[in-house]
Amino acid sequence: FKGENNPNYNYELTEEDRQLGRFMDGYKEWRKQVYERDNYTCQCCGDDTGGNLNAHHLDGYNWCVEKRNDIKNGTTLCEICHKEFHSIYGYKNNTKKQYTCFINNKRVF
Repeated sequence: FKGENNPNYNYELTEEDRQLGRFMDGYKEWRKQVYERDNYTCQCCGDDTGGNLNAHHLDGYNWCVEKRNDIKNGTTLCEICHKEFHSIYGYKNNTKKQYTCFINNKRVF
């Protein structure tokens, strides 16, 4: 039940709304592939308890459109590390360089 076949499909959303809300085709699969590649483990602190993971875009979702569903542009972070990253670098225009600095100063496992 994808797209218009899904009973929860909202016909009032534009394609831009779907992309901004991350309801576009392939996004859930991208997230799953990132988690699987990283063995469902936070790449910052090593947390693997599950249920608290976020797939983080290295080059920001909002500006790097061509890499939105590229598995190489994602990493797995727990909610705590993900929030900490964004509290330091903000929520838009993030870069892989910022992530590298963050992970090099934070990694504990």
